[in-house]
Amino acid sequence: MKVRIHLHNQKYRSKPKKSEIGKISNEITDKIKEIDIERFAQEVGKKGRTFTTSIFNGRRVKENFVSQQVFCLDFDKGFTIDEFMERAKQYDIHPSMIYNTFSNTKESPRFRVVFINDCEIQNEEAAFALMYMLLEIFPESDKSCKDITRMFFGGNDLKFVDSNATINLVDISLSLQAYLKSRDKKNYRRKIEQIGRKMQVQVNNGKLCIHAEVLSGIKSEELLAMTSNMIRVNATESSLFYVIEKESHNHSMCRRQNGEKKRKKVRGISEKILLKKCPLFKDFYEKNITHEQKFLIATNLLSISGGENLFFAGNINHVEKWKENWEYLKQYHYVPQHCKNGNCPYYEKCRSPTILDKVTEKISKNRIEGYCEIEEAEKILRSYLLQAVQAKEKGIYLISAQTALGKTSTYCNIVKENYEKKSFMVVVPTTKLQREVGEELERLNVPVFMTENIY
Repeated sequence: MKVRIHLHNQKYRSKPKKSEIGKISNEITDKIKEIDIERFAQEVGKKGRTFTTSIFNGRRVKENFVSQQVFCLDFDKGFTIDEFMERAKQYDIHPSMIYNTFSNTKESPRFRVVFINDCEIQNEEAAFALMYMLLEIFPESDKSCKDITRMFFGGNDLKFVDSNATINLVDISLSLQAYLKSRDKKNYRRKIEQIGRKMQVQVNNGKLCIHAEVLSGIKSEELLAMTSNMIRVNATESSLFYVIEKESHNHSMCRRQNGEKKRKKVRGISEKILLKKCPLFKDFYEKNITHEQKFLIATNLLSISGGENLFFAGNINHVEKWKENWEYLKQYHYVPQHCKNGNCPYYEKCRSPTILDKVTEKISKNRIEGYCEIEEAEKILRSYLLQAVQAKEKGIYLISAQTALGKTSTYCNIVKENYEKKSFMVVVPTTKLQREVGEELERLNVPVFMTENIY
């Protein structure tokens, strides 16, 4: 992954002098550097190069803001790297690099944490919201980091690098809500309302209205109706958006979805059934799977009675954040995510649209092992066809039979015997066979309607 930043050419072993800082400030926005995360970490954390987190069109002022993908937190006193990493792990927040700043000493540890968003944020308010939430999760950090025009000096003591780590607006909002609840559940609602007002983000029933429309199933025409109070994070690369805090929220997704009727949950789906039918669910119980795959399982279990207990019995890290995530999915009535979109490694083999479809399908299979006389095979075939026709429960009966066993004749005769009691639809793979079956049923005096075919 690469990021675009303003990165000054000069390398430093110590903090630049005041005269040098002015020169860096004048020169740093002259060029935009596209650089991969690993090299970015080396150039900044080891070679002491200065950078800005935002991209500017011209001078380093708010009016010239173009986009931001890099976010920084500074810790100057009373908070260690180990303490930071422990909290980040607890709330499922992934830093890209950590380095000691030039002013770091044994007596007074000082370090900088750098986060990479999964796409460039092209909206200044959205960038502010993300930075504000990070500061709330880590109140020990320096509040001056929220200045989007700020330059950040490098260091020469790189402590941590993860070139694959990213954050995004939705994930950080869930981490923030989980953190606030664990810290002071009694005053949580008042606090989240205050934060929403500060960021100008709508709060609905204790949840920040920060969403991804692709996952929540909003139709494009409904999304267009929300344009007046919706801010998109990126015009092309991201589906994330948030809803502006206003007096009227008539077109808000929050209000619209809360007004929907609750979907009925599917009953009778046990852990045993899920483990037997869904290999991804089996992996979920036996080993660690990706965040994306857990999200896929969560959206499907949401539609199953007892799904919450089944989900949290799985291999879950960051339980507090996932509890917040579950409430978020439930409040906004997420539909079961498609297995292909959730990156299920078994999709090509299963070919089921969703996990819910997989575990609710009903197919009865009857097989004969070994050989038998043809007359006996014909009788068995007829008995199975009759069993399927006369069955009271809903389902699919898949009857596997050899070629030339008389399947067509058998089911035509069964139709003749039963067509006055119930309707039949016969589907065949070719137009030639369709004509043959139609003629056979007509010969048996069964009323037939054949659908039109186009070659």
